[in-house]
Amino acid sequence: MKAILRTLSVVGFLATGITGVQAADTTWKFDGNNMTSASSPFGGTSLIKTVGDSTVTIDSFSDSRHGLGGSVGVASTQRYGGGLGVYGANDSEHTIDNKNGIDMLLFDFNKAVSLTGLTLGWANGDTDITIAAFNSLESIDNSSWSSVANSAITGSIKSFYDVGVNNPLDLSGNETTAQYWLIGAYNQLFDHRGWTEGNDSFKLLALNTQDLPEVDVPAPATALLMLFSLGLIGLRRRQK
Repeated sequence: MKAILRTLSVVGFLATGITGVQAADTTWKFDGNNMTSASSPFGGTSLIKTVGDSTVTIDSFSDSRHGLGGSVGVASTQRYGGGLGVYGANDSEHTIDNKNGIDMLLFDFNKAVSLTGLTLGWANGDTDITIAAFNSLESIDNSSWSSVANSAITGSIKSFYDVGVNNPLDLSGNETTAQYWLIGAYNQLFDHRGWTEGNDSFKLLALNTQDLPEVDVPAPATALLMLFSLGLIGLRRRQK
């Protein structure tokens, strides 16, 4: 009997180890606080924010001609109490917009994450947004939005209509996990939905991400084999 109880205890411990792996949630608030600057690999300056052991590097880009697939260039990322904005070479707006060039922010996380939420902190006009994920981004500068879109992870491009201000957008159904996320004003070159373009303007206040801890989890078949073996050991001890 004692052997069986010991076996059941071990089985319970293993079951806890298998089912107890939970995703880690991180909230990133971009209100201008606790952010540092560094030289960007694309040229210009990156913004960096760290939460716990997670870090994200932020760069911004804007194309040279509104909606016509002009060359994409490095822009200046602005930070305000209402969130992040973009100042493009052809755009005097300090927001993420698609008025005189489509603005998009690149979030480079130090590990692959899924995007589970998004909050806008300020808007002036419409608030349609486009999101895409990438396994790698070797080049954005001097490229085009069309070619950038073609390198996105299949199925990761999403657009959302009239996102509310200070009302978190729930993205928990998103199954894509990636290190690089591009978020910006609605971009028809990524996701042609026929929505009105040229009137979206907002600032990005916060993101919610989720990543899995680096834990080795036995495959189901392996776990069952382990449990079965432990059961046999318990029976043999009982017979003795």
